Amino acid sequence: YEAPRIDLKSNRIDLRGEYRKPFAGVSRISWGAGFADYRHDELEHGEVASTFKNRGRDLRFEIGHEPVAGWEGAVSVQVAESDFRTAGPERFMPSAMTRTQGLGLFEAYDWNNWRFELGARYDRQRINVDNSAQDYRGGSLSFSAAALWKFAPGYQASLALTRAQRMPTAQELYSRGVHLASNTYEIGDASLGKETAKGVDLGLRKTEGDLTFALNLFYNQVDNYIYARTLDRHEAFQLIRYTQQDARFIGLEGSVDYRINSTFTVGIFGDLVRGSLRGGDDLARMPASRLGGRVAAKWGQFTADATLYRVFRQTRVASGERDTAGYTMLNLGLSYDMAAGPSDLTFYLSARNLLNQKAFNHASWLAQVAPLPGRSIMAGVRLEY
Repeated sequence: YEAPRIDLKSNRIDLRGEYRKPFAGVSRISWGAGFADYRHDELEHGEVASTFKNRGRDLRFEIGHEPVAGWEGAVSVQVAESDFRTAGPERFMPSAMTRTQGLGLFEAYDWNNWRFELGARYDRQRINVDNSAQDYRGGSLSFSAAALWKFAPGYQASLALTRAQRMPTAQELYSRGVHLASNTYEIGDASLGKETAKGVDLGLRKTEGDLTFALNLFYNQVDNYIYARTLDRHEAFQLIRYTQQDARFIGLEGSVDYRINSTFTVGIFGDLVRGSLRGGDDLARMPASRLGGRVAAKWGQFTADATLYRVFRQTRVASGERDTAGYTMLNLGLSYDMAAGPSDLTFYLSARNLLNQKAFNHASWLAQVAPLPGRSIMAGVRLEY
């Protein structure tokens, strides 16, 4: 028996540019453009069962303005297009052309030991498909507000409030069929509406001195949350339907670092997140909790680091899910920095999963069948100019 596999090819080009202080009142004009060409064939028994192609283009302009009544910020405009095409006897969704346009505004105001930030964004989305299903038209509006208080030298507390909307994707709306890449049979729902998340984020940081730390607590209530509900399961294969239901997320992440001397720094870190539907049922594919430690050293132009962390067993599972075993991961890194004329040149060596643990990511659709990469070593050169 030959297991299904994917033959994949992906190319992407990104361009960025910025013009600082072009004229009075404008602090900068920046732009970015991206072009992506992606294709993969899903093969079963050595034959192509389905082919997926995606050609994407996106363009973004941002104009930053000088302070007006103490407020400094930027206006951004973004347009994107995704031409997603499918073919083959087992394609699980129709070809779809997705076009989006977005307009954003960000403003910040500094006053004594306080910093206030406001943001807003409006998006339009249009999806056209090549079958008889109804095309999608929709818009979303998001807002954010934050305050940061430097209440003592090197200490700061923050509060952020958000109200964000997300529109459904073509896959969530129109899929119907076997998706070999995720080992699922997917059923979309063309009547899905946008989801609306209301959240609060509390933070406390110490950024100066030998001892530094960061602590963040967040809570999100999502109305009409879009998720994949498992209807049935046979071994690792799942029958799923995209649906909507109110959900909530709560999470905590923190880190503490101590600089022993000018060479060595040690630290610990950890994070956890809980997601549940209204009524108390756990959400599927939620990341497992993590706790670890790290050591960093710097002498001259050399930098080295070692990270050891434990990902715990995930037992908070949704209906149709299974527990995922925990694992311990050890990573090492070494780099050498040097000047190359006006540029910075870095040679680096990176080693991952040195314990060669058989590890599975619970957040993956293939959590039970596709492990994370084993022991690996990578060397590279990075040039910044």
